[in-house]
This record gives sequence, C-alpha cells and structure tokens, in this order.
Amino acid sequence: MNKDQLSLTKAKFPTLFSFSQDYEGKDKNDIRQYFRDKPTLILGEGYWLKYERALQLLPVEDKNHLLNKLKTLTKKLSEQEGWPHFEEKLNEALVYEYLQKEGYRKIKFIQENSRNGRKPDFEILNSDFSLKGLIEVKTIRYSLDEFAAVKKETETGEGRFLQMQAKGLYEKINDALITSAIQLKSYSSSAIEIRGVYLFLNLDSGILMDLIFTPTSDLEQFLCKTKKDLYSKEQVELKIYLLSGIFGDPKEFKCKD
Repeated sequence: MNKDQLSLTKAKFPTLFSFSQDYEGKDKNDIRQYFRDKPTLILGEGYWLKYERALQLLPVEDKNHLLNKLKTLTKKLSEQEGWPHFEEKLNEALVYEYLQKEGYRKIKFIQENSRNGRKPDFEILNSDFSLKGLIEVKTIRYSLDEFAAVKKETETGEGRFLQMQAKGLYEKINDALITSAIQLKSYSSSAIEIRGVYLFLNLDSGILMDLIFTPTSDLEQFLCKTKKDLYSKEQVELKIYLLSGIFGDPKEFKCKD
C-alpha cells in the first residue's frame, strides 16, 4: 500500500475533519495524525469512509448534534476512557443510516440529560409524530490489552485460552444488553411497535477468525441464544454488527436458523 492510499485527507473526509480543525500537529491533512496516540492510528481509509458517508447523510441539525458530542470526546480520547464512547457515537450515525434504509423517515436523536439517567439513542416516529419505536446503540470493544491479559493468564492450551477469552466478552455483552433493556423500558412503558438494540462488536481479527467463523463457535451459539432470549423475555429486537480491520463496512451477524 503506497503513501497516497494511506493518506486520509480533508478533501475525502470533510465532516470528520470539521471537529479536528484546532489540531496543531505536523500534518493537519491526515486524520491519522490527529489520532496519532490513539488505537485508530493503524486503521485505514475503509474504517473512516463508512463514518464519513453516514455523517454526511444526517440532517443538518442531527449532524451538528453528533459532531458537538464528538468534539467533546476528542479532548479525552484514550483506549480506556474516551475512545469507546467516541466510537459508539460514530456508530450512532451508522444506525441512523440503517434505519433510513429500512424505510423509517422520522428518526429523532434523543437529547441526553444526566439528571434523568441514561436514555435510548433514537425515537422512531409515526407520520403523526406519535412514538413508534425506540432504538439503543451499544458498542463493545474487546481490546488487544484484554486479549493479551487473558493469554498471559492461560498457558494450558489453545482450547482453554479461547474459552476464557470468550467468557470476558460474554460478560461485556450481557451487561450491555441488560442495560439496554432497562433504558428502553424506563423511557416509555407504553405499548410501542419497536424496541431495538443495535450491538456493534469491535473485535480483534484473530478473535473473529477463531470464534465467529468457526462452524461450531461457542461465541456464535452464545450470540444466537442471546438474540432469541432478549426478544422472548424483553420483546427487544437485537441486531448485531461486527467491526474489524479485516473489512470496511460493519458485517451483520446473522444466525443460521
């Protein structure tokens, strides 16, 4: 891959660069320099392109709402703190795009208010502006640091390593979905047509290959059971998307049943 292919310029990514205009680094024309100390440094054009596209599709008011949140989060980006929240906000733009493709035309960001606790991310409205549905977006990262920590703890063989590695991921997923179900219920107890969660799993490519694409993968069985249980118990529809450096746009995870 040559230098030109690695360059992520303002010309290609005007929306993403709109919140990095105060950056004083050596190369203001490469967004990877803006995130030079962040886990995004190794990510290429395909990673950013999907977000630029989704952000450009947002109505002006919603775009400004999201960009203001992104600008705030860039002040404290780190692997442990700001970056997961930053990435989740970018994924909200993707979900807005997905909802539009599914035919929904009245989609509204829900304004956050810390005094009233966490809220879902989107309202879907009927033509008369009554509430049709609620959508929550969750992003789970299984970082290389966690990967290394589990590997260090388990020196007894590959099978046990993969099993324990997945266990930490299961706990993260369970916690996120329990929180999501509570948020969707607490925001509106009335009967509405749609309660949905979009779950993005940002996994190391090695974990994807070992746990997702293996025909008898424990993780695959866990995700499918979780998806079914969440709907039967909470009447919440779960959609799962996989994020990784091995493909550009998120890959929707579908059960084989």
